Amino acid sequence: MDACYSHAIRFRAKALALADRAFKTPSDILDDPEASPSVRLKAATFIIQTAIAPPPYKPEEPCGVEELPWNVVLGKNGILAQQKREKAEMEREEEEQEEMERQQKQSSQPAAQKPENLHKNAHPQQPRRNGPSGTAA
Repeated sequence: MDACYSHAIRFRAKALALADRAFKTPSDILDDPEASPSVRLKAATFIIQTAIAPPPYKPEEPCGVEELPWNVVLGKNGILAQQKREKAEMEREEEEQEEMERQQKQSSQPAAQKPENLHKNAHPQQPRRNGPSGTAA
């Protein structure tokens, strides 16, 4: 395995040494008026694809986001979204606080005045009486 790896490293070193010439070749082909249109198109396509390709992903490098101010990290839309989330959170906390206060207020009311006990304090219904004798049906 070590022999294969060292061979690959040597091959890579040779390829890197020729890389500048390889990247110059498409440019030379584009400048050559005698090159066929299809070859010139292939050279142009290679240059454009190389130019627009994103750099390779490097996960081992830290992003450094924690060092940047929030307005840079989030951008304008991100900041507005963050502010909206914070406002919604504050409103939710206020509603929870109001609900707790309502519950405390209801628990401090006498039992007879609590809404859930009002039916217990209502006058009992009298049975209906039908007919002249006044007896219940």
